[in-house]
Amino acid sequence: MDALPSPGMVVNDPEGSPVEDIKFLASMPEEEYKKYRGEWLAVASGEIVAHGRDPRRTLTEGCRAGKGMPLMKYVYADYTEAPFPYYDPGW
Repeated sequence: MDALPSPGMVVNDPEGSPVEDIKFLASMPEEEYKKYRGEWLAVASGEIVAHGRDPRRTLTEGCRAGKGMPLMKYVYADYTEAPFPYYDPGW
C-alpha cells in the first residue's frame, strides 16, 4: 500500500462490501471505543482483527488475520462519544 489512510477515513477492499463492518462499528459500545483512543482499528467480518497506533502495521496485521482486506478506522485520542462511523469529515 503506497498511501496511508488519513484519520477519519474509512478504507475497505474495493471488491468487498464494508456494510457488515460499518454496522459492527456503529453497534460498538462506548466503553469499547474508549479502549482504542488514539489507535487504528482493522475490522473484518464484523470483528476487530487488529489495532494499534501505526496504521501500516495495523493494516498488515489485519490482512494476516485471513479475513480479507480489513476496514480501517481511526479512533481519535480525544474521543468522547461514538462517531457516525461512515461519515467523519475529520475536522
